[in-house]
Amino acid sequence: MKTILFLLALAPSLLQAGSFPGAAGSPGSDAISKDSSSFVAWANGNLSPDYGSGVDAVWRTPEKAYGPATDNAFDIVCMGNGGRITMYFPLPIRDGVGADFAVFENAIAPGFLEMAFVEVSSDGVNFFRFSNRSQGTTPFGSLSHYDGSHYLQWSGWEICERL
Repeated sequence: MKTILFLLALAPSLLQAGSFPGAAGSPGSDAISKDSSSFVAWANGNLSPDYGSGVDAVWRTPEKAYGPATDNAFDIVCMGNGGRITMYFPLPIRDGVGADFAVFENAIAPGFLEMAFVEVSSDGVNFFRFSNRSQGTTPFGSLSHYDGSHYLQWSGWEICERL
């Protein structure tokens, strides 16, 4: 009887979980740490950023996206709603086995997700968006909480980890 009660108590949380790997540190996560030795190069430049709405001048710092990601939540460039930035790299990015590059986000707590699309280009003119999937049931909002297991291949869906 205790086993049945335990399973019934666990059922609501199981029904709410998505089918994608969870956030960094959660069971089944395939997140790659910013400290992973698999990184061979980091962005070292950008083309003129196009900031979206709501970006204070203090966060218009694209050079903070160069080099390795840090643990400092204020060591960022903020693009704002609808903003975009084109980064460039010292080495070509090739389509190999596993993850080929990463985009980190400064999420301040589990579930604090600021979603972004990621697009790539070989010529700086024609861009192709990475496919992504959502099992979420509500539109993205600012300062909202989301379960990372409902989202796949989005930038900004984990605490300083993955893509």
